[in-house]
Amino acid sequence: MPIPKNMGIVILSLPKIWKYEEDAKLVEALLDMVNLGNYKAENGFKPGYLNYVEERLQLSLPNSGLKAKPHIESRIKTLKKDFHIVYDMLNGPHTSGFGMDPIEKCITAEKAVWDAYLQSHPTHSAWQNKPFPFYDDLLLIFGKDRAIGSNAEGPGDMMEEIQREEANNDTNDNVEASMENGLEDIEFSPMQSPRSEGVRYQKTKKRSRSIDNLSLMTDSIKEAASVIGSEIAKASEVFSKAIEVDAEISEKRQKIDFEIRKIPNLTTTEVIKAVCHIATHRELIDVFFSMTEEGREQLVEAILRGDI
Repeated sequence: MPIPKNMGIVILSLPKIWKYEEDAKLVEALLDMVNLGNYKAENGFKPGYLNYVEERLQLSLPNSGLKAKPHIESRIKTLKKDFHIVYDMLNGPHTSGFGMDPIEKCITAEKAVWDAYLQSHPTHSAWQNKPFPFYDDLLLIFGKDRAIGSNAEGPGDMMEEIQREEANNDTNDNVEASMENGLEDIEFSPMQSPRSEGVRYQKTKKRSRSIDNLSLMTDSIKEAASVIGSEIAKASEVFSKAIEVDAEISEKRQKIDFEIRKIPNLTTTEVIKAVCHIATHRELIDVFFSMTEEGREQLVEAILRGDI
């Protein structure tokens, strides 16, 4: 059947389906870019980074036809979104029981843990047994941004809560004192009838019981606030020490690339592999920086051989 001349034809462009090799080369280009530091900004990357990645992929994948927009930009957003999901499962303040299989590179957890998690995250069911082989590399690329972006309650937030509770306690104390002072000012006239005096006595007795109850409640609030304040102070101390340790590890992690590049006869790929391996194993970071230059060289060789 012939198509009428006045009928428009809409051509839909199908979304790009990325291959494993293309993802690997993209992540490799991003890692190199981060190590060079030319495009790293406070909250992401500086303008022009997409063109840099496109040029790198044109060299490593000359026939892929991948362009900065829409291909590379869209894929980076997808990788970052997936990384944030996995990162929060492994490190989030409200999740526990998840781990990463070092061989299969997929999230692992007991069935009960998955069931509880999926009740609040029903759209994440696809992550059960789903491989995510680039997590360690993406941790170096996006990890700092994710850690900074986490909405964790800090010591300052905790102290504000304590101050609010103390202000409430002061208000209760003032109310109690005001009521007691008011009772002291009450005088009984001798001209009142016995019935009036009895009614007045009953009202005063009820008010005294109310004051006693309020006093007990106020004391309980004070005691609870004291316990909470003590626990928050302990938590703040632990939190501060954890921040200091993380800051020290982060500082060492930034120096790994520089120190490994001192080792002679290493290719760029070997440097990247050694840096990624050490940076994602906290105990290896401490070991690496405690060794002599000769020891570091032997450690890197062992990593490249697959012994570690």
